[in-house]
Amino acid sequence: MALIVAAGSVITIGAQFLREWRNRKWEQQDRDRRTLEAHVVAEEHAAALAVKVEASETRVLDRIDQNTEISVAAFKEANNINAKIASIGLQAIDGKPIAPEGK
Repeated sequence: MALIVAAGSVITIGAQFLREWRNRKWEQQDRDRRTLEAHVVAEEHAAALAVKVEASETRVLDRIDQNTEISVAAFKEANNINAKIASIGLQAIDGKPIAPEGK
């Protein structure tokens, strides 16, 4: 009888060990699957963000180029106006035209 009880105990302990091993294996597989899914989602989000960032950079660079062109044109116009003011201005004392600066 003692042999049967001992054998039953060993079988029960072995079955519990196998059940724990199987459960841990399944839990590890679940963790691996969730990790892989998270990586796939992260890569999809990264790709979408990269496209949005590239589009934003393009728009910003286009606006900078446009503003640069406007600024250059405004600077040239301001210089032209300054030259015209200097060329048509008269000195109050002797009535002679004022030469533009730098000439």
